[in-house]
Amino acid sequence: MPVRDLHPTTDIPQLAQQLKASHGKYLEVMTQFKLEKLLTLLQGHVKGYSQEAVLARWDMEHAVDPDQDLNKADDETLRAKKLAMDELFEKTRITPDHPDYVYNKEVEFDGAKVDCGWDDEDEDSDFFS
Repeated sequence: MPVRDLHPTTDIPQLAQQLKASHGKYLEVMTQFKLEKLLTLLQGHVKGYSQEAVLARWDMEHAVDPDQDLNKADDETLRAKKLAMDELFEKTRITPDHPDYVYNKEVEFDGAKVDCGWDDEDEDSDFFS
C-alpha cells in the first residue's frame, strides 16, 4: 500500500485517517495508535532520523504519567495520551473468551478504608418506608 504525501511536515493523525478511509479493509485490525506510530517512523526516516531516536521521542510523547494533570494539557497532547491509554487498555483487557477470564471477579484492596459519610444509612433510613 503506497503512502503518498508523507513529508517532514505532514500531519500524522490526518494521514492515518486518510489511509484508514481509503484502505479500511486492510487497516481495520490496526489500531490508530499503531498506525500513527508506523507513520511517525516513516516520517522520521524521511527527516533523516534514526529509528531509535524516533521511537525514543514517540515513547516520551505518549508516556502516561499518573501525576500529570491532563485537564491542563493541550488538545494534541491529550489526544496522544488517550491513544496510548486506549492501546494499553486493549492490550491488558481480558474478554470472556480469554482463558484467564473470571465472571464477577471480586478483589480485596489493601489499605485503609476512608469513611465518606455520604452513604450513611441513618440519615435516609425512612426513605424507602
